[in-house]
Amino acid sequence: MDECIFCKIGAGIAPSTKLYEDSDHLGFLDLYPAAPGHCLLIPKKHYDYIWDIDNIDKFFFVAQKIAKHFQKVTNQPIVYSLIHGEGVKHAHLHIIPRTDPKTGVKISEAFKGVKMDDLTAHEVQEKFRIPVL
Repeated sequence: MDECIFCKIGAGIAPSTKLYEDSDHLGFLDLYPAAPGHCLLIPKKHYDYIWDIDNIDKFFFVAQKIAKHFQKVTNQPIVYSLIHGEGVKHAHLHIIPRTDPKTGVKISEAFKGVKMDDLTAHEVQEKFRIPVL
């Protein structure tokens, strides 16, 4: 865990702007979002890649819960998701709400975003936080 930033975030050692959390998963805002609400979903246990996750069905159940919440918040049926396995070597899924129905999100541009400031992060967190059921 010493080297993995996502392990530190999952353990609460490194800061994040949380949107969802349970005992095994954490969803938090991407610092360089492609759109407001751009969420990274990680398992708290370290796995290098998505396809290594034990009980992957639970991971994708949480992903679906987040996506359904984003549909409700944005009133848009489209929620983008992306697994690319690069950047941070810890399994993670990008879940990106479609907040602009005219332009959507160009996935090729998704990782060229501008770093979000703390005030904006707090405002986005308030809008997109997933209620614990």
